[in-house]
Order: sequence, then structure tokens, then C-alpha cells
Amino acid sequence: MSTPLGRRVFLGGTVAALGTTAAIAANTIHGSKSRQSENAPAAGRQLGYELEWLGVNGWKIAFDDVRLLIDPWVTRYFTGTFSPGGQDPNTEIVWNRTIIDDKFSRPVDMVLLTHGHFDHISDVPLIAANTGATVWGTESHLNLVRSLAARTGTALDENKLSLLRGGELRDLGAFTITVLRSVHRPFGKNQIAPVAQSSWQVDPSIRSIKELGEGGSLNYVISNSGASTLMVLGSGDFSVSDLPITCPDAVILPTGGANVAQMVQRFVERVGRPRIVIASHWDNFDLPLNPPVDVGNVPALKAAVADAMPDTRFVIPVPGSPITL
Repeated sequence: MSTPLGRRVFLGGTVAALGTTAAIAANTIHGSKSRQSENAPAAGRQLGYELEWLGVNGWKIAFDDVRLLIDPWVTRYFTGTFSPGGQDPNTEIVWNRTIIDDKFSRPVDMVLLTHGHFDHISDVPLIAANTGATVWGTESHLNLVRSLAARTGTALDENKLSLLRGGELRDLGAFTITVLRSVHRPFGKNQIAPVAQSSWQVDPSIRSIKELGEGGSLNYVISNSGASTLMVLGSGDFSVSDLPITCPDAVILPTGGANVAQMVQRFVERVGRPRIVIASHWDNFDLPLNPPVDVGNVPALKAAVADAMPDTRFVIPVPGSPITL
């Protein structure tokens, strides 16, 4: 299945308005009237965000004069995760510097990390060095970034590492970012949560993907100068008590595995119905991004959103095709 915020210079390529781009319009859901975001702009008004999907849970986001990255990982390699034998935890961490340099050659304000797994964090030291971005994350996330920087011989500016615990409201003048504590989605029929090991020290000898532990999970709500809100989740689960009390206008939502319908319903009961839901973290990262191979069951997420949020547009991102909200 093929599916994809940032300024035009940040994203590159041609940006088409959501709702007028044929590839996106074909993947939207419309339905009967229901309660949506309480702070939603009038129908037809753009939210002021531009996005580009990088694969997995990686996103370029731009609004006003701000450029952000979420979980940017573009060095894809075989781990066995989606093969019959399962993931090899001893898979060595590698970096495709050519792709990293090509994708991240322009300045970025900040990188927001949702958790520390390899498919979210591995490329971050090289990206931060290329772009001058400040990296936001928990103590464990930042220690992993330090370890990966040491491993790759990448200079890291300690003044550009921003420690988070969850619960922060960062007022950055024309915009704000709210940091929410979260949890990682469990796996398998017995709903086993991944080991949430944390890294309390820097280890330059770090080698394998098993050494990149979750280290706590975070979600983010961005509010731009127009007071439009975009929520970003890091996996297909969340801490219900830590969800925002005001419904965001748009949500980047990873697929939720076997419990996707329940996950979406819990979100609606706590938060409400956003105007737009964008599918994330659904592709097979053992394979090249283009064309993306759906292993997250996007149809199940789409059906759950259609059932619980009948007025909500559902967007399946297309690699290399920016989205304007």
C-alpha cells in the first residue's frame, strides 16, 4: 500500500493542498456529522502545517518559520523483524550517510524524539550535526544520542540537548509544544510490552539494535501561531490519563496492531474527534521505503477511524509527497 509539516524549502518538491491533491483525496474518509475538534478552524481553512513522511514514524514538519523533525530515521536495513524468524536483536546498527546527507542538508530547529528504539533514534546524531537542530528527549534518549554520536565520531553540542520528562509546556514565542508522557504499544497475542530499558550512561561501544531501549515514551502537541494544533504519537498506544483534554485539529497516529479499534475508541472517548488523522509507522522498514509495504494494517486503522470518527479525514502518506494541512 502506498501512502505520505515543513516549509517548501524544508520539504522540497511541489506542495499541493490537502483535499485537492488526488493521491491524498483518494485516501480520505468523509461521513455524517459528529463532534470534532472543539478548537477546529472553520471548514476549508488550512491549519498552517506542512508535513512529509520519512518512513516509519519519521516526519518533517514545518509551520510559520519553524522546522521540526519527529523520529527521523532513513537508514533502513534488514533486521528480520517482519520475517517468519522474527527480529535479530544482534543486528548491527549501520548508517547510510549518503541518504542522511541528501535528506538533511538544510537547517532544522529541533528534533523531537518519542522513544529510543533503533527505528526512531539511530540516525539522530548525524542529522543533528547536519542541521544544527536541538534534540529533545528523555535522559535515556539523550544518552543514546550521545552514545551513537561517539560511535560514529560525530561532534555533539551539549547545549543543543533538551531534557524532557513529560508534562512540560514549552512556550517558544509564536508557538508552543506540549510534551505528554506515554507508553509503548505491546506486541503479540499475550500483549507483551517491550523491555523499556533506559540508558543511564554513555556507551561509545554501542553496536546492536538491542542496545537501543525505549527509555520512556513521549507524545507531543504542537500549537502554531494560528492556534491550530497537531498531535504526534510515537506508537499505537498511549497513556489515557496523559492525553490532552482539548482535541487537536490533526493527529499523526501510528497503526495499533490487533487492538487498533479499541485504541481509536479510547482516544475518541478521552480527547474527541480531530479533523484529520494521518497514518504513521506502518511500513516494513526491512525494505526500501518506496514503494512502502504495509505491515501495520492501515486498512484496519482506516476502518476504526471511519467507525469512531465519521467526519474525520484519514490520510495515508506517500513517500516524497508533502502534505499541506
